[in-house]
Amino acid sequence: MKIHSRLAVCSLASLTLLLGACSSSPEQSEDHSATSETTRSASADSASFPRDIQVGDNSVHIESEPQRIVVASTDGASVLADLIEPERIIATPDIGDKTPSQATKITGSAHVDPEQLLSFKPDLVVLTSRHGQEKDASELLKQAGVPTVSFASSAWSKIDSIEDNIRILGQATGAEEKADEIIGQMEQKRNEVTSNLKRDHKPRVMILMARGGTKMLMPANTLLNGLVREAGGSAVIDEVGSQGVTPADPEVIAQLKPDVILISDHKQKAQAEFKELLENPALADVPAIKNKQVKYLPENTTGASSGSRCVEGLKTVAEDIGTL
Repeated sequence: MKIHSRLAVCSLASLTLLLGACSSSPEQSEDHSATSETTRSASADSASFPRDIQVGDNSVHIESEPQRIVVASTDGASVLADLIEPERIIATPDIGDKTPSQATKITGSAHVDPEQLLSFKPDLVVLTSRHGQEKDASELLKQAGVPTVSFASSAWSKIDSIEDNIRILGQATGAEEKADEIIGQMEQKRNEVTSNLKRDHKPRVMILMARGGTKMLMPANTLLNGLVREAGGSAVIDEVGSQGVTPADPEVIAQLKPDVILISDHKQKAQAEFKELLENPALADVPAIKNKQVKYLPENTTGASSGSRCVEGLKTVAEDIGTL
């Protein structure tokens, strides 16, 4: 289904300046022998360096276990906060309750300054390339001899991708066993949801978001749309065929007729931001609005920065769209 009237599509670049948001990175594994049949000791982890890890199409050489890690994106920061000791993270964006207290707070991937990152004298930098400046920063960091794990912007859009990234960062930091433990816990929770989904019901779901006063349909390659698909719903953004920003125009919403509307509750302001739009008389007969199926979802479990919490988001989404 294509929407032709009043469907303004902006460039993907303009979206990513508004979003901190996220398909999959290739899973790579290395065989590092354990020193016992139980948990490998920290000294054994350290002894497994130097090592080369694969991140997408790039190989990253890491000489020794990193102790001065700078992370320049909230998605990577959320994963590292679960994987390693907080004192090893020396600079990070704010990720709420998981932010290491002693780390210097930086603005994150929307404003990556390679000189600032280098000033911390890092032995590992982690970032996600959402804008051109991150790609430039990644190249400059490599030229300076700093090992840099740079994820593609699409690498945080579904649970499989996030698990791949946890494995990669586990390899990069010598925390493979912790990574496996986290993924095992995620899979257990994930299976508890997917094994109980109602497969005879496939609601059509629209996801809305607001950034800087602009209301829009959340793009197809974001985690929340990925969670909708895994939870057994149909993401209506897939019908639009847009690769950029689709404004949340009343005519577009009325034509798409979603059964459920999910709204990303950015900074817990979404109800106020969307009140006028949802009360527009032109939307009165939209099934989601007529049947009071409009839900607000927290970003800490359904956004790209949710890390391992994304499986909690999967359960919330399934419950909200009526498949669980």
